Amino acid sequence: MKRAELYKLLPIEDKIELLMRKGEFVMSYEALDYETWLYALDGQLVEIIYSIVFNRIEDIRVMEDNKRIDIYLENIDITELIAFDEEDYF
Repeated sequence: MKRAELYKLLPIEDKIELLMRKGEFVMSYEALDYETWLYALDGQLVEIIYSIVFNRIEDIRVMEDNKRIDIYLENIDITELIAFDEEDYF
């Protein structure tokens, strides 16, 4: 059984603990009444779905494919990366 499959079987409290100890926060986005946090864990992407209204974690899920990754890519701000300051180069 793969690690992702084993992770899915854990109780939500254990999933949270493992993510906080071993996961690496990647980014987050907010939509409607939810905030979603993306973590990298053992080569897998894991989402935490947090309800702003109820102030609790609603779900934790392993990304099975890259279909949802576009949501995160749309929220990456690269303006600082592409900002060109002539004084820095001349």
